[in-house]
Amino acid sequence: MSADIETVLRNTLTARADLRIDAADPWQHFVAGERRHRRNRRLRIGAGAVVGVTALGLAGAGFIPVPSWTPAITLEQATSPLREEPTKGSLADDVGWLAEFRETVPALLAETWAGDSDGHWRVEDTGEVRVLFAGDVFDDRLVVAVVPLRIGLLRAETTVWFRGPAGAAPAELHEDGSSGALTTASVSRLDVEDGVGHALVLAPAGTRAEVSGGVTYRADGTIERSWTELTTAPSGEIAGTVPVRGQAHALRIALPGGDFEPDNWHMQGGEVLGLEEFEALVDQATSELDAAHRHLAGAVLPFALAEAGLDWNATTVTTLWAGEVQGQSALLVAAQPRDGGVLLFAPREAVPTGGGGEQVSQLELRLLAPADGAYSRPYAWRVRAEEDDTAESGTVVVVAPSTADRVEIQRADATTIPVSIDSTGTGTAELPEADRATVIAYAEDGRVLGETPIPPLDTGYSPIPGETEATSVVLAAH
Repeated sequence: MSADIETVLRNTLTARADLRIDAADPWQHFVAGERRHRRNRRLRIGAGAVVGVTALGLAGAGFIPVPSWTPAITLEQATSPLREEPTKGSLADDVGWLAEFRETVPALLAETWAGDSDGHWRVEDTGEVRVLFAGDVFDDRLVVAVVPLRIGLLRAETTVWFRGPAGAAPAELHEDGSSGALTTASVSRLDVEDGVGHALVLAPAGTRAEVSGGVTYRADGTIERSWTELTTAPSGEIAGTVPVRGQAHALRIALPGGDFEPDNWHMQGGEVLGLEEFEALVDQATSELDAAHRHLAGAVLPFALAEAGLDWNATTVTTLWAGEVQGQSALLVAAQPRDGGVLLFAPREAVPTGGGGEQVSQLELRLLAPADGAYSRPYAWRVRAEEDDTAESGTVVVVAPSTADRVEIQRADATTIPVSIDSTGTGTAELPEADRATVIAYAEDGRVLGETPIPPLDTGYSPIPGETEATSVVLAAH
């Protein structure tokens, strides 16, 4: 985890960090681009730094001397009820171990947070380190702590995870991720190892939590999940394991007196299974394309398919269209699990990230469609704005089936926009962001070959197509 002043202030102002990645490694381009939003949720510290940001940044970086006694400006203060909960875990009552851990925190963070004089965050007061959890779980020793940090005039708190072997002394731990200031009622994590998800939830007493290891993409275009309830240990933490596929696992939490709600803020770690196998499927499906499109497919699709929790041994991958969008290589690819619905993925090469000029390949469309008619209907998706990849440009890309004679977009008010389709089977149209619309393809005799709602821009964090209106034909149609 990086905590240098440039990164922290950029995250504070834009709520988004833009990765710098070697352009020679397209795989890492895509992985970084698709995980950027989730990572930013964990790293951002708050919007308070807008006030006096230039002077504060210079002071923090050491250009303006700041006496140690100078009062700090707090960026974001922890407000979670967990601050009032007793420490959880098997080491909760080991006063000596916890005291040693607090004193060790600056050394544990030293590799990434050098010290205030070097322009990095420092631990302000080890006595103020608040340990939420400490104990052995899943053959590891884990500690979760709220750590007070300071750089120049800026002060912040961040929730840091530490990990080591079971029974480890504090000095044997290492930093294993962070999730920003403690502003949520629960803190949770789901790690994957050898196809097993290990879930840990810290929440107020009386909380219930459930974990799901994956989804089933049904032929009717909906998804189905099964849930396993986690067990509350005598020491207060909630934990359990579940078999998982890809990154399709999920947590949901019911706080005391409340209903289950998706826990979209949990930390994630571990492996993604099936990447090599999906690489082979993608290579086969794109073998007849030119080098640029094969490059794009290999950079984006294996990870997207694995992350969606598909079984590579029971999935068929088909290229529906290859061409260009605004001068950039683009694809529309279908992946269908056996007896299931059809997942559509539309990657585009070198989409600007809107930050420091860096560019990554990313998905413009992830969509779950019913199996019936999936390969004969038209599809359309909204193009991301060049200056901000979370906003729409107003342009819609349309891909028509090969048998289509004409294509049109029908707005909710029944007005239509004709779409001119080129020799590759694609066209574009202008459609304002707020307009709900459907793309319709017609045969030469006027018959409707198929129609598909145009989903809103996918700006969500879930890797699972079909969970939101932006990624589901069924939900977008209602």
